[in-house]
Amino acid sequence: MILSDKSSGSSILQKLLADTGYFKKNNPNKFHDESKFWLYALAILDNKSQPSMNYSYEFPANVNEAVFALNKLMQNSEINIIFNNNSNKETFFEAWIKLCEKNNPIFIEKSPHHLHSWQVLKLIFEFMEKNPLQDMRFVGLIRNPMDTLYSMWKRWYAIPAIAEKSWVKAYENLIKFKEIAKDKIVIIKYEDLIYSPGASINNILKLFDIQPIENNFNILYSNSISKWKKDKFFGYYPEVDVIELANLFGYNFESPKKKAIFLWPIISFLTSPMFAIHIKKNVLKRKIKKYLQLLHE
Repeated sequence: MILSDKSSGSSILQKLLADTGYFKKNNPNKFHDESKFWLYALAILDNKSQPSMNYSYEFPANVNEAVFALNKLMQNSEINIIFNNNSNKETFFEAWIKLCEKNNPIFIEKSPHHLHSWQVLKLIFEFMEKNPLQDMRFVGLIRNPMDTLYSMWKRWYAIPAIAEKSWVKAYENLIKFKEIAKDKIVIIKYEDLIYSPGASINNILKLFDIQPIENNFNILYSNSISKWKKDKFFGYYPEVDVIELANLFGYNFESPKKKAIFLWPIISFLTSPMFAIHIKKNVLKRKIKKYLQLLHE
């Protein structure tokens, strides 16, 4: 399972791992393949414990949405399990085992939302303890927060001052989870994945006692690194807690960028309504899609 924030390269990593032939995705032909299984499970088991996710139009999810999404996943995966509003942990654990069996020998899942919820991570760890035969391993994927925040701002108009709080929460959770997952987790930096994909993949393969592979991975999206520095309209700089946490993962911050720094409050103010519009648009699209699916059925 890949644990990361959004805009941190989880889709690229998932594809590279699948390309080795050792790992299987639930939807092999989809690039953004994420089931959000455990988040929906938590929404049904303990709806009130879901954390707020300012950048998400899917979570917190209500119980009916979670039931619908998981039943759709089971149907598409040809697994004969039906969830309802009162489904218990054992049912979710059984469903996850069947997903793993369907995608053996190694099922790879990535849902960036997982890392933002400590309750979800606790639920996953409880599954691990109760089902030791399902040997779960994790890849913590982290990217320079400036690049992450910039990417989210450009793609979804996510306000950096809000998004950075979620970033801190996610990677504090990763540190806590590493303490309990112990040798079942490896942490990879996005920048290493981009510049040295082969070495990064082989580092992950070690986690599964798989011999290093000879590969022809090309250097990937190198222009995605430090892209924020070239944008004269982006003048945001993170708070101290972001910098201190990033330093723990080996990122060294330069002095604040001067250009656009004084205009940034105005630019941020003018673009902030676009974030709300983007969220509402996606909520509407999701409801229409769900309605059409129900109509088709």
